[in-house]
Amino acid sequence: MFVALAVMVSTYGWIAGDLVISPRIVYAFAATGDAPEALAKIHPRFHTPVFAIVLYAAVTWLLAVTGTFLWVAAVSAASSLVLYSAVCASLIRLREVRPDPNALRISFGPALAVASIAISLALISALNLRQAGLMGFTALMATANWWWAKRQESKTASKIAVASLP
Repeated sequence: MFVALAVMVSTYGWIAGDLVISPRIVYAFAATGDAPEALAKIHPRFHTPVFAIVLYAAVTWLLAVTGTFLWVAAVSAASSLVLYSAVCASLIRLREVRPDPNALRISFGPALAVASIAISLALISALNLRQAGLMGFTALMATANWWWAKRQESKTASKIAVASLP
C-alpha cells in the first residue's frame, strides 16, 4: 500500500511539474517567432502563458485518454531516442566543424555516436503501427511548424529590407 501511494504521489508531482515547465517551451518558441503568436500571450493577472498551458494540457489529456500507460511509455521512450539520435548526429558534425575546442574527447567518439544511432533506430522500429503513426504525425506537425516559422522569418526580413530603403 505504501509503495502504491508513493508511486501515485511521485506521478502526480511529475505531472504537475511537467504542466508547469513544458508549456513554457511552447511559449518560448512562440515568443521568438517559431510558433504561432497566440501561444506567446501572457495572462494579465498571473503572467503565465495561458494559451500554451491550455494547449499542452489538452494534448496531454488527449494522449492519456486514448492510450494505455505502456503505450504512452513506449511513445515517450521512442521520442527520447529520436532526441538522443539527433544529439549523437550533431556530435559527429560538431567534431568536424570544431575539431580543436577544449572539450571532453572520447576515443572512437564518432563510431560510438553511429552505433548509438543504430541502436536507437533498432529500438524505435519495435513500435507498433499506432505508436509509429503518432510519432510520424508529430514529426509532420514539427516540420510544418518549421516551414511556417521560416516563411514568417523571410516575410519579416523582407519587410525590414523594404522599410530600410531610402
